[in-house]
Amino acid sequence: LVKPFVQTNSQDDLDMKRSIIALLCELCINEDAFRWLVFEKGSFIPSQLIYVDMEMSGHPARTKLTHAQNKELQLMALSALSFVAPPAFEVFLTQDGVRCVLTLLAQESDEGVRGGCLRLILALSAVPECCLERRTK
Repeated sequence: LVKPFVQTNSQDDLDMKRSIIALLCELCINEDAFRWLVFEKGSFIPSQLIYVDMEMSGHPARTKLTHAQNKELQLMALSALSFVAPPAFEVFLTQDGVRCVLTLLAQESDEGVRGGCLRLILALSAVPECCLERRTK
């Protein structure tokens, strides 16, 4: 039997989400097999885009959180994506990640979030495929 996972806005749940994101990023640094699972299976990047995509503000993962908790996870997601999106550039593109980040950057007034968006864009600009994409347009 699989029991449904209930999301709450408790501090314990927020700590768990932060720990999981940090652990996945750390494993991507040190474990090639794990990196393959994250990039090829493609579930980590979409899970982080939930907190970045303005159109996903009604997603259950976000609606149960307070504004401050959403902001914290948004910053953490931007940081995680800055690390994992460049080597998984194709996955990021297929998930419409660039649109999500540019929309957030255009609509957000919080300097921390805007800085996170710019760091992600800068990390993506170093990807050779990104440069080839710009030259062909």
